[in-house]
Amino acid sequence: MIAGRRNGSNRPRRAGSHIARKPIESEGESPHTPADVNNYIEWGRFDVAAWLHNLDLGNKYSELFYQNDINGQVLRRVLDDQSTLIDIGVEQADVATILAAVKELEEIYEN
Repeated sequence: MIAGRRNGSNRPRRAGSHIARKPIESEGESPHTPADVNNYIEWGRFDVAAWLHNLDLGNKYSELFYQNDINGQVLRRVLDDQSTLIDIGVEQADVATILAAVKELEEIYEN
């Protein structure tokens, strides 16, 4: 189950299911870059949204990931179970891109 639902339902928010899209930005800065931490698993949902912008998928998915509380720990789990991405409405071609990028993060933080 994905935490952080504002609508109180157990269903994840899907792509296109919200009315307004606001870019993920910190006050006075744009765009945000992921936190400099020891491992991406420590990223919060804001950091994951920023990372999506680095993949050129931010305009499409950053708000969706943010609303569904996809943080670094959830991002790590998608390597084993990509259904989280599919459940929130990530297109199949983009699932492959995201999985490849998470695997790359694994390699970076493994060393």
